[in-house]
Amino acid sequence: MPTAIDHVVVAVDDLTQTIRDYEGLGFTVTIGGDHAHRGSHNALITFQDQSYIELIAFKHEPPVKDNTWWDLLQIGEGLVDFALVSHDLLAELEHLKSQDFEITGPMEGGRLRTDGVRVAWRLARLNVNGAERLPFVIDDITDRQLRVPLGGHAIHSNGVTGIAGLTVAVTSLTAAEPLYRGLLGEANRKGDALRFTVGHQFIELIEPAEPGSEIAAFVSKRGSGPFRVTLRGPSPLTGGAQDLDPELTHSARFVVE
Repeated sequence: MPTAIDHVVVAVDDLTQTIRDYEGLGFTVTIGGDHAHRGSHNALITFQDQSYIELIAFKHEPPVKDNTWWDLLQIGEGLVDFALVSHDLLAELEHLKSQDFEITGPMEGGRLRTDGVRVAWRLARLNVNGAERLPFVIDDITDRQLRVPLGGHAIHSNGVTGIAGLTVAVTSLTAAEPLYRGLLGEANRKGDALRFTVGHQFIELIEPAEPGSEIAAFVSKRGSGPFRVTLRGPSPLTGGAQDLDPELTHSARFVVE
């Protein structure tokens, strides 16, 4: 099974301005590079637990149609996807196929860093017939620290050390639960949510409780997908959980605990 949340993806209109805004929130932002054949470029906020936030923008409309990130960006900036890491992707995919998942991949991806170093990885998409959208699974071809730089890159003046967990809005817990159980194993009920443990992190599924709720508005506008990211803050965090300014996060919901 996947061992951790690898990263979350935030799609934005202007990468340069977004970098300034996240730096203003106390994050160290590392320039990523250009993605091959996708028309996009990115920057990374890497953490000591080896997870990261990917900030991605498009230089032009992607040449490959049916690009979910591009399509969601046309609705508005914010969280668009997340990835789970596997240390043996091929074995992982065989296991998922035995659980009747439809798989696209593995496919090789890559980007050229600004220092000229080429980074390469493999990923696979999990396809379902229905309204629920699943994460993708990734592992590295080149050394992981080429893709996820640590050291000083992962030290932030705001004290954030990693991704504690992710809340995913789904159209229906009844429909989403068996999919995520096949991917992540057993879960526990936490109020109206369903929570899975992935290594030292959690993935929590929530569904619209009321027609006028924030979750209902999100699902109606953007469909199922990552709703909120919980970040690990300095211990103890003064004043309890803190929501980051959505103006500066470009509509991505981040809470520091």
